[in-house]
Amino acid sequence: MLFRSSNNIGIGVLPSGTYKLEISGNVGATAYYETSDIRFKNVIETNPNIDLSSIDVIKYTALDDDVIRYGYSAQQVKSACEDLARGDEKLTINYSDIHTLKIKALEDKVKLLEEKLKELEEKLSNK
Repeated sequence: MLFRSSNNIGIGVLPSGTYKLEISGNVGATAYYETSDIRFKNVIETNPNIDLSSIDVIKYTALDDDVIRYGYSAQQVKSACEDLARGDEKLTINYSDIHTLKIKALEDKVKLLEEKLKELEEKLSNK
């Protein structure tokens, strides 16, 4: 483990100072939980309408590894929504937030399609 004077921890990497814990390598866990208690949130907006449809899924390997991975380009994510990317020299993204927004967009599309289907079924049954 490597430490910086700011009490940040790096495992396999010297901590940049951006995060309290930085790990270089794979991490395994049986579960991962994020704090989400509304009592500790300052809600700015409910159901923001953020279009992430311009973000491409990319198949890639890291420059220092041959393992094939799938993900997003931080630069593309940042251009779609600056809130989802952090960093200067090395950009990082919040996959959890991206997926939350993408799921909400899909839910909205499903709801719209269900409404259209209901209208079409009603028109067909009235003939």
